[in-house]
Amino acid sequence: MDLTIKSLVKEIKEDNRLFIKSLYNHMRPEFMAWFRKRIYCNIEDIEDTYQRAFNIFYFNVKEDKIAMLEIKANTYLFSVGRNIMLKVLSKVPKNETPIDN
Repeated sequence: MDLTIKSLVKEIKEDNRLFIKSLYNHMRPEFMAWFRKRIYCNIEDIEDTYQRAFNIFYFNVKEDKIAMLEIKANTYLFSVGRNIMLKVLSKVPKNETPIDN
């Protein structure tokens, strides 16, 4: 399966639900594995991040908001997911204890 964004545009714009579901399920395991290895957080946060990242990817492709159509879809998706995860993690309170001098 050619996963450059350019190769996916037609199917996404035609709203081919079977193709979109297949694409979602195809890219999910690699996304989950990549984030589990690199970012320390719970699995639910990674699943939520994937859902949000895929939705952003889908709507950006559908609305012609992606300029670089030659890049791989997973590169774009991982980049969106990373940005989402960094925002989520920046809002998590840190367990800081004051240090007495």
